[in-house]
This record gives sequence, structure tokens and C-alpha cells, in this order.
Amino acid sequence: MSASTKNAADRLPPQTKFIVGNEACERFSYYGIRSILAGYITGEVVRGGLGQTTDTSTSIIHLFIFANYFMPLLGAWLSDKLVGRYYTILYVSLIYCLGNGVLACSDFFTTVTSKMICLAVGLGLVAFGAGGIKPCVSAFMGDQFKPEQGHLLQKAYGAFYWSINFGSFFSFLVVPWVKDHHGYGLAFGVPGVLMALATLIFWLGTKHYTRVPPARETKTAGFLQVFLHAFRSQGRMTLAPAINILAGLVLPMVTMIALTVVALGPTSASFSESDLKDFPRLVGKITQPADAVSACLGTNLSPDTVKALKETTDLSSAPAAVKAAVLHDLNKLVGEGVPLHEPQRFQGVSLRPATQELLARNPTGEDLVWLNRMLLEDAFPTELGKQPMVLAKTMKAIGWTALVGVAVWYLLILALSLLGRMELPDSFWQAARPRHSESEVSAARSVGPILFVFALVPIFWALFDQTTSTWVMQGQKMIPQGLLGYSVGAEQMQSANPALVMILVPLLTLVVYPRLGRLATPLRRMSAGFFLAAASYVIVAWLQQRLEAGAQLNVLWQTLPYIVLTTGEVLLSTTGLEFAFAESAASMRSTIMSFWLLTVALGNLIVTAITKVMGGGAAHAASVSTSRFLLYAGLTAVVGVLFSLVATQYRYRHPSFKGN
Repeated sequence: MSASTKNAADRLPPQTKFIVGNEACERFSYYGIRSILAGYITGEVVRGGLGQTTDTSTSIIHLFIFANYFMPLLGAWLSDKLVGRYYTILYVSLIYCLGNGVLACSDFFTTVTSKMICLAVGLGLVAFGAGGIKPCVSAFMGDQFKPEQGHLLQKAYGAFYWSINFGSFFSFLVVPWVKDHHGYGLAFGVPGVLMALATLIFWLGTKHYTRVPPARETKTAGFLQVFLHAFRSQGRMTLAPAINILAGLVLPMVTMIALTVVALGPTSASFSESDLKDFPRLVGKITQPADAVSACLGTNLSPDTVKALKETTDLSSAPAAVKAAVLHDLNKLVGEGVPLHEPQRFQGVSLRPATQELLARNPTGEDLVWLNRMLLEDAFPTELGKQPMVLAKTMKAIGWTALVGVAVWYLLILALSLLGRMELPDSFWQAARPRHSESEVSAARSVGPILFVFALVPIFWALFDQTTSTWVMQGQKMIPQGLLGYSVGAEQMQSANPALVMILVPLLTLVVYPRLGRLATPLRRMSAGFFLAAASYVIVAWLQQRLEAGAQLNVLWQTLPYIVLTTGEVLLSTTGLEFAFAESAASMRSTIMSFWLLTVALGNLIVTAITKVMGGGAAHAASVSTSRFLLYAGLTAVVGVLFSLVATQYRYRHPSFKGN
């Protein structure tokens, strides 16, 4: 080998700078959007927000994250089967830019309904774009290296991972500042500019890239091909493989479908703008006390809403801001358990037998929410009733069933692990050997035990991704901290996570793990990550309890749970990727990565389902409450114990892990 060739083998391919730059800008765009979502959805209408409840905000945010981590399945299919990684990244990035543009146009709409539609379309396009390119960019980075440059991959991916955190760190600082000083329209526009820049940077490297045709990736049979051939070739299946298939494929698929139905379906008793057109007539029906507004809705309305109701005779033609304020307060009162059922408030209103029966029970919690809705429907029945109670309650029943399904799934996984049956028996795979090579069958067999480990990971993501939803909404109740002339509030606190990651990854990798030696095996590190996540939510619950008691807390108190949770993230997330890469066959790594991303998607579905099935509306059951945070802490601690038990039964395949 000549000196020049040797020097070239020791240098990073020059085109990698385009990929790293693209990733930094794209992550700035994605996390910039997430940084202000919670505040935008729950914010006051007069300040440009949407005036929705905390439960609605939590559901929307986690549905968005779910879509981001489900779409990689489509992106991987496009790149591997149709157009290749380069064109997938380029074309899908343009859709990503379009989504940013739609979000930036939200200020052009006047009603909350139209802004909500704009939000849904924009987030949908962004999720398609961000999720579509997610499985392609890191793999495209690896395509740029020749075999003799393999020793440089760790360095390249280190820079790649650093760029992700670098971009997200600054997005959490810059985008909220733009929102505070220039409004939501421009704040959503900044991520759009960065995404356009990311696409441009990627395109500038076009002539330098090494492009791997999609056909090269289909020479060997994938997991599903081998599995399905073995499955179809079975005669009368014995009990052992049937239970494994139930635990590994059937239960998780059915559970995910049920959770998705719940996430997308109605489970609340809220009102829409169309319900408000004759609202003043409802107020006029209430006879006692004299103040009709207080008589109808109690004393918890905002001053702006009271003023609007007193001065407006026809809400259907009222300004959008007035209708939005009324709608926001009405839904808050109906949906958060504020009693509307004092008899004097509805004198002269003919109540249905079902309403009278429910009223006689003196209901609380979810039943009170439905009573509120039914009372107002009885007051002006021709204007309401757009959302049938039966449908919403059916959605809640499906949600509870799905969550019970998750529990059964986890217990089945634990039982099979303790019985040493994390892998389908050899007799099952024997049927695939006539058509597939031994290496292909062996690679497919390696997937099962890894999926047993992955199955318990979603609950971690259910906690971690709430840093952009419930943690932000908690921080909004705290006092911002001034720092060098810059106000650090709830949205800016999100930058703590990427900043801590950039510190903790080298600290743990270079200092802590080497000192622990064999004690720091991958699955032990991941187990510790579960318990740290649970501990962080105990701290968050403690902070919430103090806020609910009336304490005035500085937002920097959230630094404590951020440190604990981010340490858990590094232990579980980065270790999980290392574990998956080392333990899977080379031909199965794309499949394994897809399953890893699905754990994030499923975790966010779990948050949405819990929010909807437990949100009956009472204030104590809201997403941002001490009891809800403690619930997540307890669930994660239990799953952490299950994970530790499953981990003890796992047999490592990689030589460096064997013997542990």
C-alpha cells in the first residue's frame, strides 16, 4: 500500500461533513418544534396559543412522537426496496420542509379550529419527514466508508451523535426565545429555515457520495422471510413455539393496534366551536342566582370570558378570540371536574331521566364530567350532542383492555424467560432450512431473544419523552430564572438533556465503565437505567406536590430530575444500541434497528392511552399531577424488576459479553 493510499485510509471521507451538518440542522428543526409544542397547545388564545387542556396537549405531543418513530418502517422500505438511501433522504426532506412551512403559517388562521387543523397537517408532514429519513441517514453515513476505513467508523459516528445533541441543545434555547419575542408563527418558521438549510447541505454533497443501490441489500433473506417460511411449513404446531409466537408477535401487534385506536379516538366530553352558537340563550335559561354567568358556570371563568359573555348576544358572530376564550373555559370547567349540578343553576330546565339518575348519585371524577355535559345538553339539546357518550366510553374500554394486554404480555415474557424459552426451538426453524442457508436461519434465530429484551423498553420511553410535554407544563408553573440577561423558563430547561448527554457519554464510557469492568455488562446498565428513570419521576412528583401545595419554586429545581433521567437515558439508550448491534447478525441489523425504534413509538402510545383512559376530567387525574407522576414511577420500577429478571436469563452471543 502506497503512503498516499494509507493516508487516505486514515482520513474521514470528505463527504461525511455534509451528512454531519445535515444531521445537526435537521435535529435543530425537529427539537425546535418539540420545544414549544406544549406551550403552544395549552397557551392562552390571546397570546397566540390554542387554549387546550393539559391532557389534550399530552395526547397530541405523544401521538406526534409515536408517528416519528413509526414512520422509519416506511422510510426503511423506501430506501431498501425502491429508491435507495440518497433519494429517500432528499425527497422526504422536501416533505419535511413542507410540514415546517405549514406550521409557520398558523398565524394566518384566526379560529382555534383552523389552527388545530393546521397543527395536525404540519405535524403529520413533519412526522413523515423526520421518521422517513431517520433509518437512512446513519446508514448512509456508513456507506461512505471503504473496508480499509472501518476503524474510523467509531470516530465518525461519535461526531454524528455529537451533532444530534449539539443541534437539539441550541434549538431548546433559540426557538423558545424567538417565540417569547416574536410569536409562534416566526418561532415555527425558524425550524423551517434550518430544515431547508439541512436539505441544501445534504444536496451540496451529491457528487461526492457513495450510493449503495437498494438491490444490494436484498441478496440475503430477512427475518420475516425466514420466519414466515418456517411458520407456513409447520404441520400441527406444538405448544412451545405457539406461546413464543403469541408473546413475540401476536400480543404486541394486537396491543399496538388497540393503543393506536384509543390514541386517535375520542375519550372526552369536550365542546366544539359549533356548540357555542346559541350559548347566550343557555345563559338566559338559568334563573338563580341573579348573575347568569356565575349561575351557569360557577366562579372559575376568566375575567375575559365573563366580560365576553355579558357583552355578546350572538357568539356565532363574535370575534374568534372571544369564542376561543369561552370554549377554553367551558371545556376546562366541564372536563376538570368543576361541579355544575347545584339545583338552582338549572331551574326551569327539563332534565332527561338519565341525567336525573346520574345527578341523584352525587357523582365525582369521570361521572361528574359526563353529568356536566348532560346538564348542558339538556339545557339546549338541539345545539349539543355532537360527540356520543357511548363512543367515548367504548374508546376508554378499549384503552383499558390494551393496557391490560401490555401487562399480560410482560408477564408472559417473564415466564418464558425464566423457563429458558426466549428462543423458538430448533424444530420450528428446521422447516426453513431447505430453502434458506444455515447463516440466514441462524441470523433469524438471533432476533427472538433480542426482542424479549426490547419488549420491556417502551415504558422507559413513556417517561423520557414526557420531558417535552408534562415536564414543560409543570415548569410553566415555576418561576423563570434570569441568567446573563436571558430568561430560562420551562421550554429552555429542555436544553439540559442534550447538554448533560454531551457530558455524561464520555464520562461514563471513558471513566466509569472501565472501572466497573465485568459488572457493567450491557443488560445490567440498562436495568440501572429503568430504576434511575423511576427515581427521576419520584423527584418530579415531589416538585409537583410542592407546587400543588402553593409553593413558589424556581424552574432550576427541574435540574435534579433532568440529571437523574439523562443518566438513565445514557445507561439504557446508548447501551441498548450497542447491545443490539453486537448481538444481532450483520444481515439483521436494519431489522433490529426498526424494532428498537418501535419501542419508542409504543412507549408514546402508552402515554397517550394512559392519559385518555385515566383522564376522566377530574383535576386530580390530570396529566400534570403528583399522582400521575408517581404512577409512572411505580410502573417503571416494576418493569425494571421484570427487566432485571429477564436479563439474568439472557445468553450473550457476542464474544466480548460471554461469561457475564
